[in-house]
Amino acid sequence: MRGKVKGIALLSGLAMIFALLQFATTAASATLTAAKIRLVTPSLQGDVNAWNGQQLMNTWVGNTWYAAGSTFTRAYAPVGSNIILTYYATDAATDLPLIDTEVKLRINKAYSGSNALVKVGSSATTNGIEKSNGTDQLQVTGKTDQFGYVTFILDNVDTVGEPQPASLTTEPPALSNDANPAVSLYSQVFPEITGQSTDQADMTEFHFYQPGNTPLITNNLATTTTRLAAPFPTETTAISRVDLETLFSVTNPWYAVGIKVWQKYHEINTTSNLAYTVKDANGAWVGNTQVTFSVGKAYSGSNANVTDGTTATNTGAANDQDQAQWIATTDPFGTVMFNLKNTDTSGITKPESMITPVAEANKKFTQIWPVVAGSGSNVADMLEYHFYQLQAPPEPEDTSFTLTKKNSVVKVTVNSPNGKAVSISVGGYKFTHLPSSDSVSVSYNVTLPKGKSTIKVLCNGVSKTKSFVNK
Repeated sequence: MRGKVKGIALLSGLAMIFALLQFATTAASATLTAAKIRLVTPSLQGDVNAWNGQQLMNTWVGNTWYAAGSTFTRAYAPVGSNIILTYYATDAATDLPLIDTEVKLRINKAYSGSNALVKVGSSATTNGIEKSNGTDQLQVTGKTDQFGYVTFILDNVDTVGEPQPASLTTEPPALSNDANPAVSLYSQVFPEITGQSTDQADMTEFHFYQPGNTPLITNNLATTTTRLAAPFPTETTAISRVDLETLFSVTNPWYAVGIKVWQKYHEINTTSNLAYTVKDANGAWVGNTQVTFSVGKAYSGSNANVTDGTTATNTGAANDQDQAQWIATTDPFGTVMFNLKNTDTSGITKPESMITPVAEANKKFTQIWPVVAGSGSNVADMLEYHFYQLQAPPEPEDTSFTLTKKNSVVKVTVNSPNGKAVSISVGGYKFTHLPSSDSVSVSYNVTLPKGKSTIKVLCNGVSKTKSFVNK
């Protein structure tokens, strides 16, 4: 916000009254008071592919332990699984994504009875023992990317799990005790930014089971559908190219019908999460399956430089060759993820909005296409990341001064103070003030004593001296 300064009064005795009056308008810094933190991967829905614990959460909300809008779900994964947890964080008041914001993941949460041995990356491993002082067994912190997503990979290191459930929606067994020797092995996780009682967050309890002779999920790979989960594309956050979908899968038989083509803007030289969810012909997750990503895809004309930290694109590759292939394996919930980093030093001009049509000239992009191993018909989301650069801030204007006298008052105007201190001296008196950093100009009124006075103004290394006579 630009501040216009009109004067602050400072009165001096003796033969001179030195008056400076200033009224500044400043923008109040917004303080986040509550966040929404939603689980994106795995994609869980109580009573469909998980056990619905919302009734329990509603009780906890009623006890004021959690914020209204929080959820609780229990899900199953084979013992020894790695689970890709992706969360989307927004300001609860505005629903705008929270960028570069720390998210704390509370693992084997206090009072949960969690007993699984889990870790995240190189963190310590939980001890699986409920602590009597109400502390979490493990806490890890991550930062949201430029789209508001943060990812943690929960690694279970147990070797023996609880009995395989009858279905994904079966109520898990109770925690083992002397009266109930049945095995229950789980980890309860909860993300937070401002606090447990203020954030609307998704709590998840993962139960790790020992796979039986009959798999809990049997996949039908006649058709696989691979959709972009993070950053999740919508009509307001990405550009949907229905025309290209028609060209690629209807006009020409290059891709299976059902393909989606999304164009999304991404800042150069930054890293973001890139996660997909793979489902089979029956809509079931496709777990533990290899997915190959063609990055800088053949025939796409891609010219941006990106890497997953191991394999960078070769923008000099022949047009009929992929510039890179990244390979990963889905977790038990069909999620596959990469950290995508752009390494370009220049990009296109930042678009007016995230859905401004991509200009055909001067593109800087990479096209990404996933292929599921063993798929009979590979339906997927094709993503084009178009990389833009932030515009350099304008050079600050040179500081200058205007001194005008009316009757016994001299108005001292400082143009483009650029946030630097302003010093005004009259005789043996001196006043110093610091304008706000966004002030375009500031003005001060100096009341002159009778006779001749010399006023000196100094700001930003520039000075001006002028004499006046007050009769």
